Amino acid sequence: MKLTKCCLFPWSFMQIHGGGMMQPCAVGPDTDLGDFLIDYVEKGSACEDFLNNEGLQMLRKGMLTGNLRPMCQNCFFVSNDLVTVEEFQTKLKDYLSSKLGDEVDLEHADLTKVYAYDWMAVSFTNRCNLSCIYCVQSTLKDSNPYFKAEIPYEYAEDILDMMASKGIRRISTCVEGEATLYKEWQSVFSKFHRKYPHIEMFMTTNLNRKFSDEDMELLASYTTLDVSIDSLKPELYSYMRRNGKLELLLENLDKLDAKVKEMGIKGPEVLLHVVVSDKTWTEIEEIAEFAFSRGYGIQLGNYEERSNTIACREHILKSIDQMDEKEQNQARDIIEKVYQKAEENNCTCVIQGDIFSKVDKNVEHNYNRFSVTADNPVYQAFLEKYPKGEAGRHFEVVYDRDHISYAGIYLDCGEKIYLKNLPEDLKVVYREIKIYKEGKYSQKYNFPIEPGYRKIMTFSEGVLEYRAQEYENVKGILLDISDFWVEKK
Repeated sequence: MKLTKCCLFPWSFMQIHGGGMMQPCAVGPDTDLGDFLIDYVEKGSACEDFLNNEGLQMLRKGMLTGNLRPMCQNCFFVSNDLVTVEEFQTKLKDYLSSKLGDEVDLEHADLTKVYAYDWMAVSFTNRCNLSCIYCVQSTLKDSNPYFKAEIPYEYAEDILDMMASKGIRRISTCVEGEATLYKEWQSVFSKFHRKYPHIEMFMTTNLNRKFSDEDMELLASYTTLDVSIDSLKPELYSYMRRNGKLELLLENLDKLDAKVKEMGIKGPEVLLHVVVSDKTWTEIEEIAEFAFSRGYGIQLGNYEERSNTIACREHILKSIDQMDEKEQNQARDIIEKVYQKAEENNCTCVIQGDIFSKVDKNVEHNYNRFSVTADNPVYQAFLEKYPKGEAGRHFEVVYDRDHISYAGIYLDCGEKIYLKNLPEDLKVVYREIKIYKEGKYSQKYNFPIEPGYRKIMTFSEGVLEYRAQEYENVKGILLDISDFWVEKK
C-alpha cells in the first residue's frame, strides 16, 4: 500500500521570488525548481515550457507515487494525513478534468507533464520593512543579498502577461517580502487590474507603512488582503513583529474602509492572519471578535520552525503541537469556537494545513500515521486491536535518502504484536525495514533506514505473533506488507 499527501500545488500553483527562484509551494531548497528570470524572461517565449521542467516533473512523480521530497514529507501548508496513491490520482484527474475538459486524455496521459495552473504568485521584491521573529527576514535581511533582490521593472509587465496567458483565476502579489515596498508597485498592478479585471488579486501584507491616496485606492481594488497581525496588544505585536507598529496597521485599516466607502465598491475581503504559536494562541479570540465586528475574516497559519530565524535560534516559540496537552486542548477549543462564530457572522475562517489534525492526534494520543483504506487483513486486525496505536507500536511511514516510501506497522525493537482471527491459510509477502537511531546509519547502505529482502510469512490457525528483533543502533522495525492471499485447498 503506497501512501501520499493529498496536495495539488505542483499542478495548480507557482510562485516566483524577487531573485527569480521558482517554487510551487513552501520555501525550501528542494522546492527550488528553476530561475524564472534566466530560464524564461531572458530566453523569451521560444524557451522550453518552464512550468513543465524536469524538477517539477520529479516533484509531481513523487506525489503520484508516494515517494515524497523532504519538504513534502514535513509540509506545514497541507494536512499531514495520508491517502493512497490511487485516491490521490483520482482527485488529481478530477481537478485536471475540471480545468482542461476533453483537451487531454487523462487516463493515458503522463500526469507528471500535465498541469492546469489556477493560481500564481510573484514577489517583485524580497525586501521587507519588518523582521518578524519567526521569519527568515529576522536574521538574514541585512546580511543576505537575496533579501534585497527585486525583479527588474522592465520585465514586470511581460511577467504578468505571461501569467495571465496561463488562464489563471488568481494572482498573488507577494511571496517573500512586503509587496508594497516595490517602487513601481502601484503603477504595475493598477495597470494589470485594468487589463485583466477578471483575475482576482490577492496579497499578504503587514500594512505597516504610510500609503498615498493612490495606494489606498489600489488596495481597495484587491479581491483579498491577508493582513499579518498576531496580536492586538501593542507590546506583544511589536515583540513578534519587530519594527512593526500596531497603531499604524489599525490606522491603515480605518483608511482602507473609508476608501472603500468613498469609492462605493465592495472592497477586498480582509483576512487578519495569525501565526499560531504558544505566544499567540490566546490572542486568537480577541482578534476574531475585532475582525468579525468589521466584516473581516481570520486566517490561522502554522508556525514553521526554521533554523535561520530569531524564534528558532533563541528557542522562544513553540508550534501548537509542541505545547503541553492542556494548552493544546484549550487552543483547539478556541479555534473551534472562532470557526463556529465565523459561520454565524458569515465571515471567513481559514485554518491552514493540519493545525487541527496535529492537535487532535496529540491530545487524543493517536499514534497511527495513516488510516487503513486497503483491505489488508493484517493491517485491519492491527487497527482493531490498536485503533490509535501506541508509542512503540503504530502505523508509520518512513523514507530512505532516495525518498522511497515504506508504510506498515512500526514496532520498537523488542516489542511484539499478537493478532488473531486472521483468515486461516493466509500468506503474506512482507519485508522488515530497520529504522536507525538518530545520527546512525546502516553500514550496508549508509541510509537512516535499511529495507530487508521480501519474505513470505505463513500463519498458523489464523494467529500472527511477531516480535521486532533487537539490533545495535536500530530503534525500531517497520513491517511492510506488500501482498497477501489465502491458499486454496
